[in-house]
Amino acid sequence: MANFALLGMDGVYLSSLGAFADAFVMARHRVHSVFQRNAPIEMDSQVQVVAPAGRTIHTACGRSVAADAQIEGERHYDIVHIPSFIIHNTDRLWEILKNSTRVYEWLHHHYERGAIISASGTGVFLVAESGLLNGGKAAILRQLTSEFRSHYPDITCCPLEMVVEHRGILTACGLGADNALMVRILEQTISPEVSRWYGEVTGHYQTPEHSVSEDALTARAQLWMEFRFTQGITIAELAEAMSVSQQTLLRHFRKFLGMTPRDYLKKLRVDAACTILTRTDRSVDQVAALVGYSDVQSFRKAFREQTGSTAMAYRKQEKYAATANVAKPASL
Repeated sequence: MANFALLGMDGVYLSSLGAFADAFVMARHRVHSVFQRNAPIEMDSQVQVVAPAGRTIHTACGRSVAADAQIEGERHYDIVHIPSFIIHNTDRLWEILKNSTRVYEWLHHHYERGAIISASGTGVFLVAESGLLNGGKAAILRQLTSEFRSHYPDITCCPLEMVVEHRGILTACGLGADNALMVRILEQTISPEVSRWYGEVTGHYQTPEHSVSEDALTARAQLWMEFRFTQGITIAELAEAMSVSQQTLLRHFRKFLGMTPRDYLKKLRVDAACTILTRTDRSVDQVAALVGYSDVQSFRKAFREQTGSTAMAYRKQEKYAATANVAKPASL
C-alpha cells in the first residue's frame, strides 16, 4: 500500500492542498470501477496531511485544517507533496525558509528512500532550499523568477513551463498548474490511463494521441469502451448502447479512427497492460486477466502485434530505460 503525504505549511492555499487529495480520491474510484470486475484490485493508498509542527494548520483563507501526522513521525511516504502557500512578501518567504530545517531533513529522508517529491508555487522554494534541486531545473512563477535565480543560481528556472521534472522531483509554477502536476503524478504513480482520464474529467489539455474523435457517435463509443474495456464487450452491445446498427458503428470507426471497434478495444487493453507491466510485478497471466483477456495466448498475440515485443521483454526494456533515465546527470 502506497502512502502519500501533503505537507501543510501555515498559510497553505486550500485549493492547492485539496487538488492533490481530490485527485487521489478520483483515481481510487477510477481504479475500482475499471478493474474490479476482473480481479480484486483496489487502490488502498492513504493520503495524509502532515504538519511541520503541531496538529492544526492555518490556511491562507483563514480556515483551520487538522493534520493527520507530524514530520517527526516514523512513517514512510511514497510521495511527498508541498502545496503552495501564501507569503505576502519575500521577507516572509525567507523567514519561513530559515525556520524549516526539520522539513529539509524530512524531505531528504524520503527522497533518499525512493519517494517522489512534488511541489507547487512557493512550495518549490522549500525543495530548492533543501538542496534536492541543486544542478537541476524547476518550474517557477514568473513573478518570483528573479528572486529564485538570485538565491539558487545553479538551478535552471523554467518560468514558461507549467510542470518540470528533475530526477524524481516534480515542480509546478503555481495554483493554475496544480491540475497539470496531478496529471503527471498520477501517470507516474498509478497509470497513464488513469492520468489521461483524470485530465479529461478535470478539463486538462490532452495530447492528440488520447483525444476523442471529432465525430459525436465515435467519441461517445470511445468513452463508453474506455470505461468498460476490461469487460467482454461485443460490437452488438456497443451498437445497442449507442442506439445504432453494427454497420453504422463500423463505418464511423473506420472513417474517423481508421480501425474497427475490436481494434480500438485491443489498443485500450494493451495500453493498460503496458502500464501494469512496467509499474507492478504481476505475472503475464494476471495482467492479461486484469485488462480483459480470459485467454492468455490471445493476450500475448495482441500484445506482440501492437508493441512488436513480448510482454516480458517489454517489461524488462521499460524498467531498464527508467533506471537509465534516473541515472542520467541533469543537463543545464
